[in-house]
Amino acid sequence: MPTDPIPGRRPKRRRPLYQIIVVASAVAVAVGTISWTVIEMASGQPLSGRELMFHHVVPAIVIGLIIAVVLSLLLNRFVVDPIQNLFSHLYRIGSGRLDPIDLDTGVEEIQTMVDGVNLLARRLQAPGGNEAFARAQERLAKLRRQLRSMADAGGEEKELFLDLAREMRALEADLLAIGSPARSA
Repeated sequence: MPTDPIPGRRPKRRRPLYQIIVVASAVAVAVGTISWTVIEMASGQPLSGRELMFHHVVPAIVIGLIIAVVLSLLLNRFVVDPIQNLFSHLYRIGSGRLDPIDLDTGVEEIQTMVDGVNLLARRLQAPGGNEAFARAQERLAKLRRQLRSMADAGGEEKELFLDLAREMRALEADLLAIGSPARSA
């Protein structure tokens, strides 16, 4: 969700988590390879270019790539995908669909966030949160029933039908402005 930048401050560049992990793994491999090579050279053992390449650089790169791939897969499975599902569900809650999310990741911190989102959804669904919101919903349902019956009947009540349609549009705008019982509470 984009936010307004603070005046005078440049917004930070955002990158996906898997990209950060891959870059960090590559840096760790490079630092490890260089460090081990320096230790080998400082120990007094002469190294040929071929020996340096095939006994130090290539194995370190292969191991580093394996670690990067495994970390990326694990993080995507247990962190990134559940968080994306949670964000999608928060957007659904924001649009008025207050059903709880059924997500069990096995990661304690993410499960705490899931439990918090489900608590939020339950509190937003709780009756008596905002009587004006409930009355407005009832009024809208009544107007819709009246509009349906007038549309079915047709005839001379066309002006009343148009007035009801305008009232219903205004009421829907009011309901959207209210959003949910928890916003005004």
